[in-house]
Parts: sequence; structure tokens; C-alpha cells
Amino acid sequence: MSFVLTKQVVQNIFESTENALRYVEKSKDMSPELVLSDPRKSIAFKYGYLVVLQSILTLSNYVVVKKKLGIPKDYLESLQFLVTAKILPKNLTGKLKLLVEMRDTILHRSASITLTDIKNMIENIETVKEIYQTIKTEVQKLLGA
Repeated sequence: MSFVLTKQVVQNIFESTENALRYVEKSKDMSPELVLSDPRKSIAFKYGYLVVLQSILTLSNYVVVKKKLGIPKDYLESLQFLVTAKILPKNLTGKLKLLVEMRDTILHRSASITLTDIKNMIENIETVKEIYQTIKTEVQKLLGA
């Protein structure tokens, strides 16, 4: 199943991502133990983080396709194309694999997420936000916004 990223769909992605990002950012003031031990906080944190990560990956693929940067074999390669095209700064290269791994962790082993996983996500909120903002800016340029 696929969908077309029209201006309205992209705007909806921005809106839901920024709502999720606001919640996730507030969570960085909570202890990872609290996030993990409270089922509601844990679900909200993981879902919010997943929304942001998946938006980054969806929008990065959009940029790769629109700019004809190549045909990525996976999400990591899509992000790496953005580094090669100087859209994402080279200093973030080491974090790109982590970003994809965090998404996969939430999606595929959510029930067994550890305290270390939660700490890692909290510690990387600013990097995730930076990557999202950079890709969002590029998408807005492509849409003429």
C-alpha cells in the first residue's frame, strides 16, 4: 500500500510530528525509570517517538525521490543520500543508523524495551529534532512553501 504525499498530506505529517515532538520533548524531564514503569507514559512516549522517527524516514524518502538522489535499498541509505547531497550535515552520519535502529526497536520489540533503550531515546531527542527540522525545511523548499 502506498500513498501520495500531496501538500495537504505533508502538512498533516508536519502537524502530527510536531505534536508528538512536543510530548517527547517534555518527556526528557522524566526519569527513564518512570517512563518505563508507567504503562501509559511508556506507550505515549514510544508512540510519540515512533511518529517522529517514521516522519523523518517518510519525508527523507520524499526528498530522495523528488531530487532524484538515487533508489535507496532501505531507510538508512535514504538518509545517507541526504548527507551525500549535503542536505543533512555530515556530523550527523553516525546518528543515522541509531535513528533507524530506534524506530525498529519501538516497532518490533516494543514489549521488551529496556531502560537503556529509553535512556538512549531521551539522550537523542535533540538530534532527532535537528534531523526532523532539517528535512522539514528541505521538503518545504520542494513544495514551494
